[in-house]
Amino acid sequence: MLTAGGSSMAGFIVACERCGTGEGNGGRVTAGDLRACAALISPDDIAPREPVLWEGDGVATAVVNPGARTAVHEGSLAVGCLYEAGEPWWKLGAPAPDGAFALCRVGDGGVELVSDLYASRTPWYVLTDTLFLASSSQRALVALLGSFVLNEEAMPWLLSSGYMPPSAGWDRRIKPLAPASRLTLDRRRWTLEEVREPVPFLPVEGDEHTHIERLRLAILDACARLDVPWDAWRLALSGGIDSRLILMGLTAAGHRPACITWGRVAARRDHRNDAVIGELLAARMGVPHMFLPTDFTNEPLESAVGRFVAVSDGRTCSLGAYADGLRMWSELVEGGVEGVIRGDEPSQGYRWHYVSEDACRLRATALMVSDYPPSHPLHRLGLAPQAWPRDLCRRPGESLNAYGGRLFQDYWSPAMLSPLNDLKGLYLEVANPLLSRSVVVASHSLPESLRRGRRAMRSVHASMKVGLPLAAHSALVGGQAYLARPAFVAELRRGLSLPAAEQLFSDEGRAVLDGLTGESPAPASRWSGVRPVVKQMVPRRAAQRLRPHVHVSLSGNAVAFRAYLAVRAVEMLTADAGRLPERSVALDRVAR
Repeated sequence: MLTAGGSSMAGFIVACERCGTGEGNGGRVTAGDLRACAALISPDDIAPREPVLWEGDGVATAVVNPGARTAVHEGSLAVGCLYEAGEPWWKLGAPAPDGAFALCRVGDGGVELVSDLYASRTPWYVLTDTLFLASSSQRALVALLGSFVLNEEAMPWLLSSGYMPPSAGWDRRIKPLAPASRLTLDRRRWTLEEVREPVPFLPVEGDEHTHIERLRLAILDACARLDVPWDAWRLALSGGIDSRLILMGLTAAGHRPACITWGRVAARRDHRNDAVIGELLAARMGVPHMFLPTDFTNEPLESAVGRFVAVSDGRTCSLGAYADGLRMWSELVEGGVEGVIRGDEPSQGYRWHYVSEDACRLRATALMVSDYPPSHPLHRLGLAPQAWPRDLCRRPGESLNAYGGRLFQDYWSPAMLSPLNDLKGLYLEVANPLLSRSVVVASHSLPESLRRGRRAMRSVHASMKVGLPLAAHSALVGGQAYLARPAFVAELRRGLSLPAAEQLFSDEGRAVLDGLTGESPAPASRWSGVRPVVKQMVPRRAAQRLRPHVHVSLSGNAVAFRAYLAVRAVEMLTADAGRLPERSVALDRVAR
């Protein structure tokens, strides 16, 4: 049975004292400290529930904004959704449970962090001479450390790709747990051991029908075992494949989930848009549906964008879906909604055919500064050197298709999907049945011919005979046109003049950024001039083989916006470091 591991749960905070240590600088963390951190990371536009606190034998844990069905067992806790099967999820050393989650186990002599197969919820941690700290929020860890040490290597990733790298955070002492991983702290030896157990991309024997049927049954099974209070949960329904497969699976299991689709009000005038297709699909299936507008907020931008930075830990530039200042999410909470079911399914990737390692990397949105033309302003900001992580390089014997899939697992999901799930999790819980182990195993075992272009998923969709076309357009705020609005430009310039800007950028870099604010058109890439012609005359797969590696484009105003987000994040984390004035941990006292 799949249960929500904490309806309306924001996150968790864990502090473990080294055996034999006592009070003093960097010493014991109390439940009161965790209560203060819980208040710190809770959104400022809702009234969060009182945290669930636990303290014993040198360990303190907190569940932030807990719900009615919060998954807590003494000091152990989980966020996300778990299958209740096999060994208890809270047992130290037990196999990782099935589901989409981040969890912490507390037991005799140790503490464990466990991530799901795609790290859809990120546990962050740091080990000092005297403390092990872990949380779903970097902000909480910085507050408990009592100091902030900028990780300069993270900056070029945010500016080039729009996301923080999956292997690092804002503070260079704080580390994220990789997908499909278990991190074990031995309190007596005061050592950490990390073990990864990913599901490999390894095709198994079977004809096409057998593979498609296995995937279909896995999806139906995951949906059938989803056990949530349906009156308090909503299915996020777009016009795409993933969410409609979940809807079909839930209705096949006898459930009638209330559905929501969100986006611009104007999107409802486009018959090929998510907003319209989602509503038609709900009507076709006979389930309740509501459209929720996310048009740009009338709230002061300093507050609205600041809230987005705060709840996302400054890990992503994907403001478009939250341009309403996250008003929609606070209204859902006020309306008694405890959780949202999502249809994120990255295990098959989203490309017809990979032609090179660079194509795999770029499709996973892992853009680097070197991908931009030499004349691009990113090269004039004085950013730290950037290198592609060795563990994300293509392995000997690994096909391009398998490599592309692995990058969606090891880069795209923890870098792009996780911060958005953690953001939503500060308001309500998130369940994702398409990330259950059975669906992931079925997806990873497909032959490459069925993974390309998500052919297997499309075949499952076709077998369900929905009778409605897939949406062609998103209902969200289109592109980044909002960045050129006079009010937004004024806010960018204000933010880029904050003290943290001097810490992050040289005088020359700040001058470059000042000249970029207000610019809207993106510099044309070498490919853009011939793209429309090629798309009409050359088959897609052939075009991908003919197209050389090209530089990508990013408007100057978008660069300025990402720099602005970095400045706001560093300002926030610097302030967080002083929230608990009695705490201060020096860099040389943190285990690398």
